[in-house]
This record gives sequence, C-alpha cells and structure tokens, in this order.
Amino acid sequence: MKKNYKGIEINTSKNTHETVFTFVSKNDPKASVLDIPCGRGALAQRLEDNHYKVTSSDIVSNLFQLDPSRFVHSDLNKTLPFSDDSFDVVTCVDGIAHVENIPHTIREFNRIIKANGSLIISTPNISSLRSRFRYFLTGFHNKRKLPLNESTPTPEHLINIIELPMLRYFLHTNNFKIIGLKTNRTKPISWGYGILVPFFYLFSRFVFKREKQDPSERRANLTILNTLFTVPILFGETMVIHAKNTK
Repeated sequence: MKKNYKGIEINTSKNTHETVFTFVSKNDPKASVLDIPCGRGALAQRLEDNHYKVTSSDIVSNLFQLDPSRFVHSDLNKTLPFSDDSFDVVTCVDGIAHVENIPHTIREFNRIIKANGSLIISTPNISSLRSRFRYFLTGFHNKRKLPLNESTPTPEHLINIIELPMLRYFLHTNNFKIIGLKTNRTKPISWGYGILVPFFYLFSRFVFKREKQDPSERRANLTILNTLFTVPILFGETMVIHAKNTK
C-alpha cells in the first residue's frame, strides 16, 4: 500500500516527512516555509495543518493536489522565482539528488532564506555501510542500483546522489551551518553491516592522520569523521540535514 497523508500520496521513503517536520517544528510556528520540490503536496498539507504559511514549488505542476494559488513553478537548476530573504524555512525533500548543479541550488537557497533561517534537506544516505558495501561490489550505490536510462532522461533520475562530507562542504562554503542530522529509519538488514565498523573506523583514522592538514582543518575533519560514524549515517536509509543560514 502506498504511503499517504490525508489521501495525498507521499513519494519518498518511510518516515522522511515526519523526520523533516521535527526540524521544521524547531522554528517559529508562524514561519514562512517553501516546500521544494513539493510533489503532490503531502508535506505542504502537513505543514499547513500545523499553521505554517507554506508556498509549494516544483518543476511539474500537474501532480499538485492542493490549492493551485499556493503553487509556484520553478526549476532547481535555474534561478528560483523568489525574492531575496523570502522565507524563514526551506524544505527540500529528496530534491538535491536530482539537480545538475548542487552548489548553484545551495546558493539559491542561501539567497531566498532569511538570516538565521533554516534549510532542511533529505537525500539518500550513500555514506551508510550498506551503500558503501554495495558500491564496493557493483560500482552502484544502494539507491541507484542500475545505470540510468540514457534514452529517456527525466527529472526523476538520481543524477547527483551525494555523500555527507561533500554536501557539508557545499553548505558550509555557502553560509550554512549544519546543526542537526537524523535518519528517517534504519532497516534491520543494515545492522548486519555493524561488524565492519571497527575496520572502517581504524582505516579512516589512519588515512586522516596520515594526510597533512593545518590545525583548523584537522579539527573540522575530525568532526566530519566522527559524524560519519554516528548511527544515522552508518545505518540510516535517508539522511535528513538541518542547516542554519549564517549570512
């Protein structure tokens, strides 16, 4: 049975909307929120039910099931049709992996989010042990198990699945600071890879110490290393990141 919220189909992995909402709820209850890409509008409806002022946006409009006056057509690969400092919060559920130029999209989010506003991103967790092991065996990550269909390119293709350190780099070099990290769920099969943790950790520490780094870079890299070995990243299906706009 397909997941839904009040009859609106949820086109993402289980518990992702609920996890995203836990981060949104840390903001002012009257916050203005942009949900992009919004899909059919399930997350937007959940946010509106909790009294947030929501604008929904996507590259396709014919799927949207809510009030069309609250929908704005947009393309995450281009300049977004919103003024500077338009929103307190932007939610981007499973959108980053579909864009051609992630740094451009992050810069656009920085432009339209107010100072101290929130950006909440969910994306497949290819930094998990399960996904890394699949890549070792097949050359493909867990959420993109086969080559993309070249004859029928579509915005639905996962063309830019990204690991946590790279996404952190794009965020932290564009005025965002990660302040929260969760996963939507951990599948039972993922715990079976726990036996690999000591080996992965010791080898990673060895590599990090071997490379030349200045003191500030060393501290940042140690933070990244420790984050990679938290339960949400080691075993989670989807990573959900909460970042603050520090501009």
